[in-house]
Amino acid sequence: MNYIHNIFPIPVYLNQVKDPVALDQEITNKLTNIRWIAGAGLDDPHRITTASYYDDIIMDASLSVFQAELDIHLRAYANSLLFPLTEYSRASWLAEYDLNEYSTVHDHGTADISGVYYYKTCSKGGEFFFERPGTAHTAHAYADIGDRYTIRPQPGLLIMFPGWMRHGVTRNLSGECRRILSFNLWFDRTSAIRKEIADAKSRYSTPS
Repeated sequence: MNYIHNIFPIPVYLNQVKDPVALDQEITNKLTNIRWIAGAGLDDPHRITTASYYDDIIMDASLSVFQAELDIHLRAYANSLLFPLTEYSRASWLAEYDLNEYSTVHDHGTADISGVYYYKTCSKGGEFFFERPGTAHTAHAYADIGDRYTIRPQPGLLIMFPGWMRHGVTRNLSGECRRILSFNLWFDRTSAIRKEIADAKSRYSTPS
């Protein structure tokens, strides 16, 4: 009998897009009209396309091919969570990591779902990692669980995860530029609450 139960596993979505060549071509074609910002006021030294993290490069650059691909994977992720998709607000941005650039450990605040798409990776360094949730990991008996889960990105990889998960990027140790498209999604709770109330009223209404 198994007496060990892993409580509160975190569902993280990792999948390859169907046609990375088409997505890469769409993004590359838009790069000439994109304004880059160095650091965006953070400790991270890499270039990015937003200063507020509330801009939406997918909409602003008309990345319709990427939008259609994201919709497919978002539905698959939501279905696995048994979550009925509602309207959402979105922020998205491009980021580039040159030699020795990285991202410090951070989270995406109130975002319901955060994600990242890799359209160019580097051969050494530049790994994406999650940190184990919790404010302090001092229990010696659980030391072998580890404090970090590392993913070696490949071109065409899409990752989605809860916005509160702390994560970061290791230093780019190659001379190759690492390029990503990141996004945050906030679902409309108003429509979900309205539906919940309507369903409850219908279910428990008293016949006249």
